[in-house]
Amino acid sequence: MQNFIIKIAVLYLSLCCNKLSSHVVTTRGLGKIVLAALLGTITEILGLLWSSSYDVFILCVHLLEVPVMVRFVLGKERRRLLPIILSGYFFIMVINGFLEILWNQFGEKGSYIFYLIFSCVVVTVGGRIWKNYTRMRKGIFAVEVRHHGKIIRTHGFYDSGNRLIDPYTGNGVHIISEQLRKRLELQEETAVFVPYQALGNEKGILKVYYVDELMIDGEKGRKIIQKCPLGVTKDNLFEGKKYEIILNEEVF
Repeated sequence: MQNFIIKIAVLYLSLCCNKLSSHVVTTRGLGKIVLAALLGTITEILGLLWSSSYDVFILCVHLLEVPVMVRFVLGKERRRLLPIILSGYFFIMVINGFLEILWNQFGEKGSYIFYLIFSCVVVTVGGRIWKNYTRMRKGIFAVEVRHHGKIIRTHGFYDSGNRLIDPYTGNGVHIISEQLRKRLELQEETAVFVPYQALGNEKGILKVYYVDELMIDGEKGRKIIQKCPLGVTKDNLFEGKKYEIILNEEVF
């Protein structure tokens, strides 16, 4: 039970901290994490029962278990495989260390399973808080886009140089990629055209779409923008970036 719970927390944290949060926000993704942890635990039990040498068993578990579970969760995806595996080993040590501190401090005053779950929760929440804090320092914020019942959670980059205003609503225009437009299922015939001028006196026309709601989790709390205009630009502007939206300067 201890190892099963730790494995779930370790896989969750390793994916979140390596920019693969998409694997932990869906029922299917969470199901694969739980199944991988269960298979890892069963394999561990069988190995312990059948192994003639406890040292060999421990060596095999430590060398093979985390990589196999990570590969199971990722499936055919190969992105950031090694960093995720190394993160797995790191979080195993952190959770076990925190658990040992609690046990040494309070001992039999509480349930061992309670200490275990509490350790996993504290490390998981702490990891998410630290990750969000480091993103905010870089101007990257958690963003949620809602449109016609569709919800997409991603990240936006705050750009004080983006001062484009939609002349029809008076709201600031946020910039998204063509790929995100397709995921939001924004129909091209619903676009309006807004003129813009970039640095270097470049002038052009931007396709702008209106979504029902844009929510940004900022340093001072959540901001919600109704009927929010999103301008679409080329995908290469976001290539290799940690965000999919360039936020307008009016946001903060």
